Amino acid sequence: EMREEEAALTPEERQRRKEEAMMPRPFKGIMEAHLKEGSLVWEYTGGVRFQIGVLKDVTKYGATFQPLDMEGMQAQKAQLYIDLRNTYERLYAHEAENHEENALLRRNLNTYYDEFVMRYGNLNAKHNAKLILMDASGRNMLSLERGEDGKFVKADIFDHPVSFSQETLAKVESPEEALSASLNLYGGVNLPYMESLCDLPQADILEALKGRVFYNPLADGYEIADRFIAGNVVQKTADVEDWIKENEGHGMLPQAQEALSALRDAVPEQIPFEDLDFNFGERWIPTGVYSAYMSRLFDTEVRITYSENIDEYAVACSHKTMKITDEFLVKGYYRHYDGMNLLKHALHNTCPDMMKSIGKDEHGNDIKVRDSEGIQLANAKIDEIRNGFTEWLEEQSPEFKKRLTDMYNNKFNCFVRPKYDGSHQKFPDLDLKGLGIKDLYVSQKDCVWMLKMNGGGIADQEVGGGKTLIMCVASYEMKRLGLVHKPMIIGLKANVREIAET
Repeated sequence: EMREEEAALTPEERQRRKEEAMMPRPFKGIMEAHLKEGSLVWEYTGGVRFQIGVLKDVTKYGATFQPLDMEGMQAQKAQLYIDLRNTYERLYAHEAENHEENALLRRNLNTYYDEFVMRYGNLNAKHNAKLILMDASGRNMLSLERGEDGKFVKADIFDHPVSFSQETLAKVESPEEALSASLNLYGGVNLPYMESLCDLPQADILEALKGRVFYNPLADGYEIADRFIAGNVVQKTADVEDWIKENEGHGMLPQAQEALSALRDAVPEQIPFEDLDFNFGERWIPTGVYSAYMSRLFDTEVRITYSENIDEYAVACSHKTMKITDEFLVKGYYRHYDGMNLLKHALHNTCPDMMKSIGKDEHGNDIKVRDSEGIQLANAKIDEIRNGFTEWLEEQSPEFKKRLTDMYNNKFNCFVRPKYDGSHQKFPDLDLKGLGIKDLYVSQKDCVWMLKMNGGGIADQEVGGGKTLIMCVASYEMKRLGLVHKPMIIGLKANVREIAET
């Protein structure tokens, strides 16, 4: 009936309708999560008819459907490809989010793919790849096939999930490997899980991991040393000490005391007062210290406050003395800067931007230039304030110096970087003889252990440090332990052969 109606149209009317059909319009379909700018889509236009288009101006509220001039077999191929892509995206998203296999979507994916290949050939065939690459996700879709023996075969996702591992238990040979598996699966030390992996009671596991895991009373559980004895160990030590005082008779008190001892041993060596460099205006120094110094320097009560929100000091004094109004006065062409003005600049480590006039222009306005002499004099006064602070600190009592030193060390000299000790690793299946080496470097073992503990990381070593071997060993180990499902090594083309040989 529709074809009869179209046949009755005049050529002009038929052309007008075609032009209208090619006009951009709001997309009527469902905006699924995988659709983005440049995605190919299709819409029904009436009966069994449809139109291929591309999405433009994509927002969370909708998108614009830009029709493509595509008809006949080309349109049918595009429609089948779009259905294949949508099914793949839904399958991958479902399994990645829920960690459970979706057999129905996988059957649909195989059906769409088999039909596409039967009718049009492989996705990566040149005559198909051109169409597929018109889609924003086309490059990903071409990876649904891989080359084997000169032929294209289906990727793994057609057979089983690839976004998560279906292996429930890792294969471990020691408590250390059980610990690594626990960290990967649970993000922490899960003793029941580790016990199920290595068939050892928890007490034996903890004994084997002595020095590698510690009981953290603040978290009421065990943590690896790389995580527990790291960060602000000074604050952790104080917190654990408080917990022990408040929980005398607790069943885990011996373990907490052992952890406290390890924290105390890790506290960095105190930096003495003589080795510290105190700069006037540093934010960590209490404003009361600055106030005391300036009160002595200006022979009057000086009050200094600090606003953290705007990172700015405010200064005030009870009354202005000769030192403020005369000794620390800098006279500029347009304004004068007294001691209180210079004090604020000294606290912020800045200098007043002083200007002077060197004449008038044709309109009678001042010709302004920077007053270099005034700025130099102001800088000298500011330096006198700043340098005098260090001398004033040297004159203070030993108790005052100790308090200031402790304050600095507790705030800045309190952090410990994680130490990854991979010396216990055995690396089964590693052919050292084939590599032509007796053993891995200590740094390589530590780096591999770090990668296994954190599920990845950055191996930042110098050239010749063995990063290629680290990469290969870590990938193999993480696969062997079930920490990763399908490791992939990406390298520059010039390095691929070396990586493959390793």
